[in-house]
Amino acid sequence: MTDPHQPLPWSQPGWLDEVTAWVAAQLARLGLRAAGPLEVVRTRPWSTVLRVPADDRPLFFKATAPLDRHEVPLTLALARWRPDTIPVVLAADLERGWLLLADAGARLRELLAEDRDWRRWRRVLRVYADLQLEASAHVEELLALGVPDRRPAALPAALARLVEDRDTLRVGLPDGLTADEYARLLTIGPLLAEQAARLEALGVPPSIDHCDFHDGNVFLHGDRPVLIDWGDACVAHPFSSLLVAMRGIEHALGLDQRSPELAELRDLYLEPWRGFAPPAALRDALALARWLAMLIRALTWQRVVAPLSAVERTEYADAVPGWLRELIEATPA
Repeated sequence: MTDPHQPLPWSQPGWLDEVTAWVAAQLARLGLRAAGPLEVVRTRPWSTVLRVPADDRPLFFKATAPLDRHEVPLTLALARWRPDTIPVVLAADLERGWLLLADAGARLRELLAEDRDWRRWRRVLRVYADLQLEASAHVEELLALGVPDRRPAALPAALARLVEDRDTLRVGLPDGLTADEYARLLTIGPLLAEQAARLEALGVPPSIDHCDFHDGNVFLHGDRPVLIDWGDACVAHPFSSLLVAMRGIEHALGLDQRSPELAELRDLYLEPWRGFAPPAALRDALALARWLAMLIRALTWQRVVAPLSAVERTEYADAVPGWLRELIEATPA
């Protein structure tokens, strides 16, 4: 088993030379030529991305941290099921957690900054819902690939484990939960189990949840939405995805939660799911899923923070407590 506490691969001597040689071999196999050295786009504790200048079009190399190695087989699986929604995978190394991807197009975040056209999300949400419907038939395969299980029934036990991690919750420390918030968190378990069971009873099947579904991870290749960065993904109630998505739309476009634009986007996303429940039940499921998604976000950040050194943890110290605080404040009466 991979040790999550080992140094990150890209911090090791010789790693970049190894990547450069692998990329060169893949370019040769594809009949492409490098047009310059690899360029660092982004480095985080969970992944690093390099730009690969090649002929007249850039490609992108991504390496995942040990705990996120499932991103590579997951990306390959999604590319099999819905290749129109995923960047073209040019090469992959499952053992080392490497991907070589084609350019995904123009990022939605920059497009929205220019025209602030909320309607751009219409096609994105519909395509994403269709992808989730497709993936709902492959839940067991997703779990076998190592994608974390955040289905409603799994969440009460996950919360019970999480509350034992007082170091990550930073109880009584700066950026952490207060003693009162922690005490309230300890009482949520029974209600969480009740609400999770209610959500499952509404009949919408579990599927893939990108878990970081915002305009920074959506690109448009022509008019085709392309979704990147599946490292945070989990198997969950599909509607959990809309917690981050809707908040991102509100923030980027200055919309209110009660705005008609958001209501239209919500209903557009829910429409393909009407085969499982009527519209009113789907809206109820969305409300429940968005509450449970706050716990899912806390669990996701716990996975990220756990293997970090004390110094690295400082930058993300408020991530888990922050999401749990939102969960507490939004707890149904």
